[in-house]
Amino acid sequence: MRRTLPIVLTGLTASVATLLIAPSPVGQPAGATELTTSVQSDRTATIDVFALLERALDLPDFAQARDTLQTDLQAQGAAMEAQLQKLNDELGVLVPGDPAINQKQTQLQTLYQQYQSFQQQAPQRFDQLAAQQGSEAYWMIVRRAREIATERGYTHLLVSRSKADEFVSGNVSQAMQEILARPVIMAPAGDDLTDVLMDDLKLPPAPEPAATDATTDAPADSAAPAGPEAPGDGG
Repeated sequence: MRRTLPIVLTGLTASVATLLIAPSPVGQPAGATELTTSVQSDRTATIDVFALLERALDLPDFAQARDTLQTDLQAQGAAMEAQLQKLNDELGVLVPGDPAINQKQTQLQTLYQQYQSFQQQAPQRFDQLAAQQGSEAYWMIVRRAREIATERGYTHLLVSRSKADEFVSGNVSQAMQEILARPVIMAPAGDDLTDVLMDDLKLPPAPEPAATDATTDAPADSAAPAGPEAPGDGG
């Protein structure tokens, strides 16, 4: 979702405007007055769409949909595990030579393959929902941002991190993402509409830093249970 945007430097527009509104010699080209007016009326606002997205995805409708899917996936996984355990127990009490052994082993292998497929698909389904929600939240923010910017007389609206000096990166890729998320190097604080949108969209407050927990930041990985061993692996 991060895209390279043009760097906007405060003062560039002012410099151009200064040149255009300076006294012109006789024989000024037609249309120069209209161009001067256009440059003078340009106003640029910024929003931190990244921060807005993080908060928007915590809105009740989005959060509840993710919780529901995760609960459903965990229930499906648990049911399949119970079936696997039942078949394994039934197989364990059969005496050697029992004709039912082959049938039970085939059922167990088939169900385990289905379970493995489920284990692979469950995180993908969670990721698909997260991607869909991200798109919906983004366009919700963009539509309202355009309306507010227009109401306030802005002609341009750019996306840039509000806290330009604060970022942490652990590798080159993360560093580049952080840099590209901050195309605006300098702008008046009053032209940042992020807090205005936070209030207008009634976005939930930022959560308190969570204690270290391996499952906190990995809902997709926890969507499906770890699962039993393959038939025969447990001895």
